[in-house]
Amino acid sequence: IIFSDENQQSQDYFLKLGKIITQYLDKIGYKLCEGNNIASNNQWVKPLNVWKNYFSNWINNGNAKNLLDINIFFDIRTVYGNNDLTDKLTKHIFNESSKNKAFLSLLAHNCVNSKAYLTQTLNLKKLIAILVNIARLYALTYQIKEKSSILRFQRILEFKVINDATFSDLYEVFEFLNYLRLLNQTKKILNNELPDNTIALSTLSDFKTYNLKYAVSVISSMQNKVVHEFKLY
Repeated sequence: IIFSDENQQSQDYFLKLGKIITQYLDKIGYKLCEGNNIASNNQWVKPLNVWKNYFSNWINNGNAKNLLDINIFFDIRTVYGNNDLTDKLTKHIFNESSKNKAFLSLLAHNCVNSKAYLTQTLNLKKLIAILVNIARLYALTYQIKEKSSILRFQRILEFKVINDATFSDLYEVFEFLNYLRLLNQTKKILNNELPDNTIALSTLSDFKTYNLKYAVSVISSMQNKVVHEFKLY
């Protein structure tokens, strides 16, 4: 939660609000984050200036923990309230990251560290995360304000970072992987199993297996592009 007034009364009010929201979300089935990155955590209920300091620290003192925080919090969007707060924070993030090429290089390394390949049991969320991270990397590099990964890829198409064919592939792969993930989770729920992001290749049709193989090749190609463009040699 981001608010404008830097006083204890506002802090107490929004922290109480955050606790109410997260409790009700938990009751209706949204599991609480195991890392406690939620609005009932005092650390994440702060005025705008504190949030600016958070991002400045993460960007200028990059390490693995900071990358995790960036990946969690960079995709901020207004759910309720004044867009001006998120707009100002996004502008601050762009200003800070544009001055720190080492940080962008660190993000680029993070995009290619997890290799895309097929195994007998596959974690679909990890494959999707690679694409999300790549879209986030280019959003920071080109100061793209869109939060959706698809919209970000559409914008980098406009910047001529990718061509029409690559964008079509990315769009279809992103949609297919999310479809497969939701379908897999639905089947597990109907079978009274806990839904997760893992899927066994043996359960897939030849058609889905072919498309999954193609999806992996598209992701690998984008990772190679990141290696080349950010000179990760």
